[in-house]
Amino acid sequence: MKDVSFGQFYPVDSFVHRLDPRLKILFLIAYIVAIFLATNFYGLAACAAVLLLTVVAAHIPLGKVLRAVRGVTFLVLF
Repeated sequence: MKDVSFGQFYPVDSFVHRLDPRLKILFLIAYIVAIFLATNFYGLAACAAVLLLTVVAAHIPLGKVLRAVRGVTFLVLF
């Protein structure tokens, strides 16, 4: 179970971690809706930029994020 890091909590003190959990759920729902409503490359690029900014604001190392999504890369590319 140590190899599975997708969705696990990364304990740091950041702005994103201090947000109210209900607000984070609302942001997640809005983000999912935005991804499904993106109709072209620019919309998907904007969603990717928001994700990257959130990861930077949460002070999560990019290597941890890339290792976490390594298992679902096939589904993302498909």
